[in-house]
Amino acid sequence: MKFSNLSRIVSALALLTLPLTKSESHIPSSSSLYLARHNTSFALNVDASSQDIYFRLESPSSASWVAVGIGRGMKGSLMVFVWKGEGGKDVTISPRISSGTSEPEYTPDIKISALLGTAIQNGMYLVSAVCHNCRTWPSGSLDTTSASQPWMYAFGPSDKTLSTNDLNANLAQHVSYGRFTMDMPHATGNYTGVPPVSTVNAGVLIDEEREVRGGDHIALVHGYVMAVLIIVCAPLLFLHITSQRRMIWITSTVFGLVLIVGYVCGIWDSSNYLRSKSFKSDHQAIGFIALALLLLVLVLRFVPAKRFRNDLPGMKNADMKKSSALMGLGHLTWLLALINGFLGIRLADEGWKIYTIYGCAAIGMVLFFTPLSFRIKRRAEERTKSKSAAAAAAGAGDPESARWVSREGRRCT
Repeated sequence: MKFSNLSRIVSALALLTLPLTKSESHIPSSSSLYLARHNTSFALNVDASSQDIYFRLESPSSASWVAVGIGRGMKGSLMVFVWKGEGGKDVTISPRISSGTSEPEYTPDIKISALLGTAIQNGMYLVSAVCHNCRTWPSGSLDTTSASQPWMYAFGPSDKTLSTNDLNANLAQHVSYGRFTMDMPHATGNYTGVPPVSTVNAGVLIDEEREVRGGDHIALVHGYVMAVLIIVCAPLLFLHITSQRRMIWITSTVFGLVLIVGYVCGIWDSSNYLRSKSFKSDHQAIGFIALALLLLVLVLRFVPAKRFRNDLPGMKNADMKKSSALMGLGHLTWLLALINGFLGIRLADEGWKIYTIYGCAAIGMVLFFTPLSFRIKRRAEERTKSKSAAAAAAGAGDPESARWVSREGRRCT
């Protein structure tokens, strides 16, 4: 706090005293916002003789990004995002426009120039800049005659790392945001330039301040649901899928309904981010492939065994061939799903903690279910052989042998 206040005092004194021959009347007119909770200041000056807008922004660089925007809501609003440049020393300024309540997209039509004094110092974003065409854009405009022009602000999470010069960089969802109105005539004057920031609100009325609890809830539901399905439910389903138990109907129904919830949340949340809204990521592609294989497994489960012809070496029994086909497809689907879980964590830009938890759980389930599945497969084959032998004995007119073989077969279940 001491460093941030000192930087504000120094910047204010520099603006007040440069050049020394100018009077106090040459201080740029401005309206200024101060957010004590976030230790953030924003001041704006409107050039009455041109389309230029000057601003000064100071905010803790612990946030992955900081943004201010023109408008009451995200849809169609012009927003200016600030984050660390490559190496974490410079500042990247990215003007963006959002088509809705989703990640705003960089617009090259808006030109913003960083001025002297823009840097990262003492853990603070220090931004002095001028926007040459921020008055109007295709989806909105700034009313410089309004005494209550709507504005908004937002802060990115502090546990995410963003350090790049790429103006199109992917952004994490905000963790806090707010709305305020600004007196634009108060910020307009004949003498223009970067205005000094203040620790009080001047020409500003704060309408709303909110914290986002828990992050992206839709993404969390998708992630947790799919993780449980992949690590726990899918192996159980594939174990049941090779059996003749009636529980397969209940297992498949519950699994399918939960799976639908997971996929719907994933598709819905994908539309909120630039990195996923086009559905071209490897995580999304493998997810749909795994879904197609799963549906194939479920369809084959109810295909009569007699359709599996005796054309495979060592597979003279249709039930045995069907069981092997289902088991093979089930293992392939599960493997793809497990790998896709890691790709999903990468797409969500999560840290190594989530990778470690998911990886340990996945490895543990693989070590537990793989030998168990082969054991169940072996028992199913023994049961099938016993039934075939019983049928052959009964056909040969030996009921005692048929009953004995049938009892031995049941012991294998």
